[in-house]
Amino acid sequence: SATVLEETPAVSADGRYVAYSASQNAHAQIFLRDTCEGAAANCKAQTTVISVAADGTPGNDDSSAPSMSADGRYVAFSSAATNLAENAAAGRQIYLRDTCAGASADSKCSPATQILSVDPNGALTGAENLLPSVSASGRFVAFLAVTPSHAAHGSSAGATAAPAKNSGYLQVFVRDTCLGAPRCPPKTSLISLQP
Repeated sequence: SATVLEETPAVSADGRYVAYSASQNAHAQIFLRDTCEGAAANCKAQTTVISVAADGTPGNDDSSAPSMSADGRYVAFSSAATNLAENAAAGRQIYLRDTCAGASADSKCSPATQILSVDPNGALTGAENLLPSVSASGRFVAFLAVTPSHAAHGSSAGATAAPAKNSGYLQVFVRDTCLGAPRCPPKTSLISLQP
């Protein structure tokens, strides 16, 4: 059993799939409900936890704010769990779960989770990442990041203080996952820029 959290759930365009966050075993997890709405008669409604590690272990910290692609296959969410992807940084990160919902049987799709809040230029280093919003196709995911300050605080002559962590500066990033785009390198772009 799980206690549903007071957060906005996400629903697929046809109403069949619903993603939501609920507390289970002391941590908030992301759940996916297949309601079987509009599906074949042999469909059985079921609920699965999707904030899980590769071995199926639930996230070891809280996950929240699910956002879903139009077909219900891709679900983005924010999580402080450190076991959802290899080498996940500390703090809240943005993940995208391929649930394989609606994937053809011959595609041999296996549910998998990838971390999206990565930026080779370092703009997301030390950031807290929140509120993902996934495009209809699942290819693009926008999210907020509370980025650290790069200014020195309380420094005196000849000494430089460490940068403040999570200074409260909100920035908007978009991750191009390149789903469905061959020979496309995934990239993260900062879009909350002045002209």
